[in-house]
Amino acid sequence: MYREDSINLKLINDDDKALDTFRNIMSKVRNEAKKKGFKNMFNPTEKVFIQEFTNRLLGDETNG
Repeated sequence: MYREDSINLKLINDDDKALDTFRNIMSKVRNEAKKKGFKNMFNPTEKVFIQEFTNRLLGDETNG
C-alpha cells in the first residue's frame, strides 16, 4: 500500500510568463540531476524523482 500526497500548483501565465519560467526552472533542475559524480547536488533517490517528475511535467517521457 502506498500513501498518496498531492500538491496543487496554479500558475497564471500572464505578461510575466510564469508558466514558461517554471518550465525553464524545472528543465534546469532536470539537467542538474543528470550530472555525474561530485558535481551533482542530488542523491540517487532525488535524481529518480526529479527525472520522473520533470519528464511528466515537461511532456518528455523519452528524455529521462
